[in-house]
Amino acid sequence: MNLTADIVRLGDSIESFSPDHHPQERSLCLSAAAICSAEPRLITESFRISSDLGVAEEELYELVLQSYLFLGFPRMLNAAELFVESYPHFQSQEKIGPNSVRETSDWYGRGEELCRKIYDGNFEKLRDRVDSLSPEIFNWMILEGYGKVLSRPKLDLVRRELCIVAFLIMENRAKQLHSHILGAMNAGADREIIRQVALDIGAGAGDGYLAAHRILEQIG
Repeated sequence: MNLTADIVRLGDSIESFSPDHHPQERSLCLSAAAICSAEPRLITESFRISSDLGVAEEELYELVLQSYLFLGFPRMLNAAELFVESYPHFQSQEKIGPNSVRETSDWYGRGEELCRKIYDGNFEKLRDRVDSLSPEIFNWMILEGYGKVLSRPKLDLVRRELCIVAFLIMENRAKQLHSHILGAMNAGADREIIRQVALDIGAGAGDGYLAAHRILEQIG
């Protein structure tokens, strides 16, 4: 939890948001920041802004789903309730039921492929480091994170990674933020849009904004 986050300032950033370029990507990231806050008014308003700027309901739905990987189930469920209130007619095509062995195998394969793309030449280093901590964590990261969630097709990889950057700025997770800023660039995000995402969130993230600024300066 980022104790330096300032919800009032985040609200000011959302209310004054008026993007002159990349409006959909940036508004999605602002919605990601709002989900971190767990403040219903900010989340609902950020959803409205994203919709007004042309973000599809299914993209916002995917953002809500992926939030549990970085924020946990409580904040994800909070955002899901507000999503349903905002878009009462939206329906997921998924059905409740057990997953097959083939599905889980496919998730692992897609997860490893995606993780390699995000981490590029650092994938083996990541695997060895996490495996040394816990092989279960590495397997779950590949299967659950990169396979089951982040490889879903309704939100493209660049937008997913930019939203992850927004989560991590708000949470002030500098180590993971550094990795995912590089990951967003490996996915095809321009460095300047990453900088703009950080500026859009701004002081609402407290020390998280300062961490993003330092990392972007280090990357050069």
